[in-house]
Amino acid sequence: MLRKLGCQVDLVSSGQEAVAAATRQTCDLVLMDIQMPDMDGYEANRQIRHLQTTHSVAHMPIIALTANAVQGDRNLCIAAGMDDCLSKPVGMEVLRAMFVRWQLGVADRAGTRTSPACTGTDSRCAASRTR
Repeated sequence: MLRKLGCQVDLVSSGQEAVAAATRQTCDLVLMDIQMPDMDGYEANRQIRHLQTTHSVAHMPIIALTANAVQGDRNLCIAAGMDDCLSKPVGMEVLRAMFVRWQLGVADRAGTRTSPACTGTDSRCAASRTR
């Protein structure tokens, strides 16, 4: 789905891998699943935010992905330092709107890319960089 929007996607499969990826590369956007093996999305987010304040890791918008669609979960995500929150399952138009909201270019329905370049992550916890 993300590639259809013109994103370059770098996938990771755990919270620890997400933190490690954040130290290796700067992403335009991170989609962070709240429920992951070894380290949940809240803790991975905290560690990435800590690295951003103590090391030369650039700020990246982190969008939480949660299976719960209740306002309380959104509030927990924002309070934990995430920039936004989406409830799963996530459809193409919801992703497109999120990228527009965060001013990332995406391919429109006709396949024409808007600018700037899009980048995003997968529904587990992944990161991607501008091509």
